[in-house]
Amino acid sequence: RFSAERLGLQTLSELAWALRKLGRGQSQLAAKVEAVLRQRAAQADPTTLDALIEQLVTLGERLVPALAVLREQQAHVGETLRAQISSAADERSLLSLMAERPLPASLLCDALVRLAALVQDCPDPDAWAASLTAGPDFAAVAVKLYDAIELLEAAQLRDSLCALAALRVRDPRTLIAYMERVVSMLHVLTASDTARCLWAFCSLGLAQAPAYHKMMRAVDKKMDSLQPDLLCQLLRAIVPLGRAAACSRLLPRLALQLAAKARETAQQGRPAPPLAALLLTCRELCSRAPLSDALLSQVRDAVYAELTGDGGDPESMSLAGSLAPPQIAHALWVFVRHLPLLSACHARAPLLAAVRPLVERLFHLLSEVGSLPAEQLCDLLEALCRLGPPYSQAPLAHRLAVQIEMRLNSNQLRPVHMLPAAWALYELAAAPGGGPQGAHPLAEQLRTAAARLLPAEGAAGLSATLRAMSLLPVGRLPLLDAVGEGVAALPAMEPKLLADMLDALARLRYDSTPVLAAAERLVGVALDHAAVHEAQAA
Repeated sequence: RFSAERLGLQTLSELAWALRKLGRGQSQLAAKVEAVLRQRAAQADPTTLDALIEQLVTLGERLVPALAVLREQQAHVGETLRAQISSAADERSLLSLMAERPLPASLLCDALVRLAALVQDCPDPDAWAASLTAGPDFAAVAVKLYDAIELLEAAQLRDSLCALAALRVRDPRTLIAYMERVVSMLHVLTASDTARCLWAFCSLGLAQAPAYHKMMRAVDKKMDSLQPDLLCQLLRAIVPLGRAAACSRLLPRLALQLAAKARETAQQGRPAPPLAALLLTCRELCSRAPLSDALLSQVRDAVYAELTGDGGDPESMSLAGSLAPPQIAHALWVFVRHLPLLSACHARAPLLAAVRPLVERLFHLLSEVGSLPAEQLCDLLEALCRLGPPYSQAPLAHRLAVQIEMRLNSNQLRPVHMLPAAWALYELAAAPGGGPQGAHPLAEQLRTAAARLLPAEGAAGLSATLRAMSLLPVGRLPLLDAVGEGVAALPAMEPKLLADMLDALARLRYDSTPVLAAAERLVGVALDHAAVHEAQAA
């Protein structure tokens, strides 16, 4: 007499294998052994089931009975958990499931991807993601994910990292582990996978990393295989990191590749990058440097094609096109910014002749501005200011000023929007036919409101405001006095924000003694704490 329940899994499997070899596979003893095997499989930890199966595979054919039962259990557990993940009612219930249930690495990745998708469908995804990731449930999920990183395959590694980026998870321990895993798998990751991983790190604000050069080299070698939408995403993630970011070296090559891809897809009739994504990408690139003629020409062609439908009569643009007001605002900001540069070079006259009529048509199509966000209202006001009369005296300028005043009165404007708008209003008032300098009353209201709100913006808000002002063609330095006072009051500043602030001050040639003394002090604090990367120090 013996009890099968006392035997280990390996012994039970060997006993079942021996009974089958002896032709006793249908005996009562074999049935009892089979039942105990299934019971043991049902009690196995789902998180270690994959590793257990891999271990038993190496032990030979005597473990085949146990392997068969464990694989059945693995499939059953996977189907059950996958159904629960896909049917989760909301983000909270899914996160609770991820925290409480033992999930294998593959299903943990699937659940994380679904969680990120649910969050992105919310009205305010960033705020909701911050709320979810700050709770204890996500802390438990982060521990599980850290332990599972080494078990993830290439596609799972890419998807889970992109999901973390969508959820704005900046846990250094997790990101370092992901970085090491990505670098160790570069030989099996495609160029697209590597580019998406690089996008995830950049979108999380990781400006410097020891392994970046390997990832950038892998992307650079196969850049021609990247799709236009991925190129747009990567460009929009790298530009905000600043000039000192390691990935900034990729920007010129990415921009050239985007122009080539856009031209290639247009010639071959293949799907091109969505116009909204292309315009938003060019808007970001323009904040760093003017676009190349090739990329500017492709943007012009894309906007023209959207306006004319199938390339019909330009006079029927307003009837055939489907450009929304936000897209018109982005296109105008990009085109108007380049008009002086195109006018200054005779060799670029053909491109100027193609862009200028399009600017006029876009202004005619822009009738409704009430739905535009504050940033685009300021962009349009700046565009009118750059163009000068007769655009700056058109009714559109008055409608924009009315909308900006309404947003100001309802507390929907931040200093990063207020000061550029105040600059534009001062310039419009000082233009020929615009009245005496500084005559627009809204400009002074905006400047006063910005001075009141800037102390609460912190280092990030001050740096963003300075960066926005540094993009303007002529600096009105008195507008920056409130920003300078805020900088002087800061006890310390993150190295990235500090580098961006100094870059903006240099562009503005803002040489106020208190501000320069405060900047020198902030640099000294950062150096004392060894927090400045060598690229930022340069």
